[in-house]
Amino acid sequence: MSLSEFVRRFLFALLFLVAVEHNGAAQSPKTEPLSAQIATLTAKVDELAKLAAEVSALSRVTADLSGQIAGLRTDLDGLARGYAAEADERRHLDELETRVGELARAVSSLRVEFATARTSESSAMPGGATYRDGFILATDDGRFALRTKGYVLFRHLVRRRGEDLAESSIIVKQARLAWDGTLYSPKLAYKLMAEFAQPAVSLLDVYVEGAPIAGFTLRGGQFKVPFSRSFLTSDEMLSFIERPVATDEFSYDRDVGLLLSWHGAGNKVEAGAGIWNGAGRNVKANDNLDPLVLGRVTVAVLGKLWRPEDGDFDTSPTPQLLIGAAASFENAPIPRAYGYGSGGQMGRALPIAMRDLDTDGRDDNVRVVQANAE
Repeated sequence: MSLSEFVRRFLFALLFLVAVEHNGAAQSPKTEPLSAQIATLTAKVDELAKLAAEVSALSRVTADLSGQIAGLRTDLDGLARGYAAEADERRHLDELETRVGELARAVSSLRVEFATARTSESSAMPGGATYRDGFILATDDGRFALRTKGYVLFRHLVRRRGEDLAESSIIVKQARLAWDGTLYSPKLAYKLMAEFAQPAVSLLDVYVEGAPIAGFTLRGGQFKVPFSRSFLTSDEMLSFIERPVATDEFSYDRDVGLLLSWHGAGNKVEAGAGIWNGAGRNVKANDNLDPLVLGRVTVAVLGKLWRPEDGDFDTSPTPQLLIGAAASFENAPIPRAYGYGSGGQMGRALPIAMRDLDTDGRDDNVRVVQANAE
């Protein structure tokens, strides 16, 4: 091959590469604005999905919108990587812009529909009150709100002694009133619940809860130790009249403490860690020097996080699946029924040498470690 022929072929190849590069640049669609619009739509639909949990009829609509947006993003990514002719690119880009516009209008319509549905679920009451899972009084700016709710649970008790009927009674198992709402800001909430079925009125829940940072909440006071989801399920949300025996045996009671919680990942993950006295409800002081420490995490594998309940009272249109786990550690005092402490089962204590094996001057404790998965 002559030198002139080599130079001629080299220049031809170089011009071909330049032309291909220029043609590729011309074919690259301007997808950045559409990508930004899709990201905005995704955020709006995620926000609506959280709100739609309160209006079950709209849950399917938000799920459909999320699926359409996911497909739109896939098509946009495919177009950005494609090498079709410029006319085809322009046509596909126009189609995507049309779909984005239709989805934007659907999201706007859904926001209006949700506002209407939520308003219709709250029935107006005399004196400016509304009813929504309780009687609600609230200021127009949302800074102050008070909701009153309650329930009564009856039990028919039958006892037999051999073939004879020993007892047949109707008793009031629970009679509870609860008040909750907001103080000075929607980010500062409170709750107070009392039990009236006992011989003396007793406090169950009394706490305040704030949201200092987006996604985080801090609760302080007396409330349920969140070891198991079954125990966290309120009595009026149970499918059966009693909880499982394992829940009653292994769960902690209400206790005084602090709990820091986090919700994130598109309302799919909830995690929390807390510290409590470990002495139980309505106890003025800790029964030893050591606290109860607990951590818990819940992940929504399908759907979003939902409130603790047995069954599906809201008839959710799509499948939902949660996976949760918790672990706790506590140094608990040895029960006096076993002969430890100031007075044993027979009214006398064991010798100090048997109650204080580490000779630190205090009665020994039992290290209690528990784990739970659901």
